[in-house]
Amino acid sequence: MNGNKIQHDIQFSNDGPITGIVGALQAPAALGAGTTTLILGGTAGASEIVMSSDFLAIDPAGDKTLKLPNVLGDLTLVGRTIKIFNSADAVGELITLQDFANNFICYVGFGAVVEFYISSHDSSDGSVEVVMFTETFKHSVSGDNDNDVDIVPEVAGKAFIPLRASIVSAGTPNANGSIIQVEDGTDIDFITFPDTALVADTKEIITAESPAGYSPVGAGSNVGKLFKKAATTGDAVTTIECFFVQI
Repeated sequence: MNGNKIQHDIQFSNDGPITGIVGALQAPAALGAGTTTLILGGTAGASEIVMSSDFLAIDPAGDKTLKLPNVLGDLTLVGRTIKIFNSADAVGELITLQDFANNFICYVGFGAVVEFYISSHDSSDGSVEVVMFTETFKHSVSGDNDNDVDIVPEVAGKAFIPLRASIVSAGTPNANGSIIQVEDGTDIDFITFPDTALVADTKEIITAESPAGYSPVGAGSNVGKLFKKAATTGDAVTTIECFFVQI
């Protein structure tokens, strides 16, 4: 270097639409009821958020749907890498991420971050093609020990396969072999917890084993429902954290 200073007047801001963003964090207010749609510019109306960053921290305040923006004039998401963080303050709050044309992209579970690249953005209906950088997803739910708990809802044409899970109980009930299953016409066990008493507030982690011959694709199969089949005794609140892949 010759010691000369380089001067520039480039200004960066995350106050405007996505055309002028850098990799800053945008944390809008918690989502309202129903579906919230991101927009690329203009003034946000009811259930809309102007997208001013490629990194969004979203508090869904419940189970909510978040839609990516439609094309706005010559503004698109093509070439963008988007990150979305579920910043919920309560276990069980789930974000269902869709494109503008209502196509399912992925779930963003409690405390999880997903990252993906937009390779195309259709100007006719707002649909996108994504390259998903996130390969393992997670979500946490809670409930008492005597009832089934849906970890993530079904999505037609998608399969969610559990990899590992942890269970934490506020009390000390017997786990009684609680299981996490995939529904594929019949319930298929992937994770079975030991038939032993749980230690209060202690995390027990179990790795999944795929059943022999299992295939998530088949005629008439509607794969995608993960749940804890709680055959436990006692009524202590239990939190299940499940890591899974989607295909």
